[in-house]
Amino acid sequence: MKNKLKIIQVVILNEVKNLIGKILRRWLRMTTSRFTLHASRIKGQAFAEFIIALIVLPLFITGTITIARMFMVNMRLHQAARHGAFLMATRRVTESNMKNEVRRYFTQGYPKFNTSEITINREDVRVGLIAGDRVIVTYRLRIFDLGKLSFWKGTSKVEKRFTQSAVCGRASFTS
Repeated sequence: MKNKLKIIQVVILNEVKNLIGKILRRWLRMTTSRFTLHASRIKGQAFAEFIIALIVLPLFITGTITIARMFMVNMRLHQAARHGAFLMATRRVTESNMKNEVRRYFTQGYPKFNTSEITINREDVRVGLIAGDRVIVTYRLRIFDLGKLSFWKGTSKVEKRFTQSAVCGRASFTS
């Protein structure tokens, strides 16, 4: 009796083992084929994303650099206008000396500016009873025209004018 039970147990265990083996093999075949198809789709998707990034990334970097350049030009113009207005308000320099000083300011530091593209004007102003000087600094900057991109003809450049002005009052009151 015990022998028969052991034989039945071994037969049942073998059948269960075979059944589990069949289920695992079938599951492995199904998942492997599904993953193989999925993996090829992932490779194709990654390639498409790479191509899109290859086109968009240089445009994004160029735009970021252009905007940063415009911001730096604007800040340097503002600082130069303030410097020129302060120099004129002290009445210790002539207008030509102030213009030379502002141009020298643009040749120092980073980035270097083309001083032939800079125009500097000065005018007398009055704010209430206080007389002062207004210095207007204009710079012409050539930037890429990102609206008209052409990889075959070359990207056109557009000229952008930046103007900053500053007013500084003189220390004397006039009536």
